[in-house]
Amino acid sequence: MPKLNDSNDITLPVKNLIAIVIATALSATAYFEVHGRLSHLEFQQEVIWSKVRESEEYRNTFNPLAAVDKHISKQYQLELLLNNVITRLEHLEDHNNQLELR
Repeated sequence: MPKLNDSNDITLPVKNLIAIVIATALSATAYFEVHGRLSHLEFQQEVIWSKVRESEEYRNTFNPLAAVDKHISKQYQLELLLNNVITRLEHLEDHNNQLELR
């Protein structure tokens, strides 16, 4: 069996050499495309997870009872004020009717 060393000659057709170079270039391009796509998807996943964590934190810290209680209290005050205005209006109408009858 012949020994291999740096002075051995290898015969390779040019078309095969060009095919090897093209295959290597395509493989490298495909690798970097896949790597870039994976990096982009990982970044998007991190953005989505940060939004999920933010939403979860908001949901866990939100106290709707205080907001609802404040709104109900304000609504009740407005209803009392409206009832007061309606009562006064009725009294004015009664008074006006009594004046018209005289």
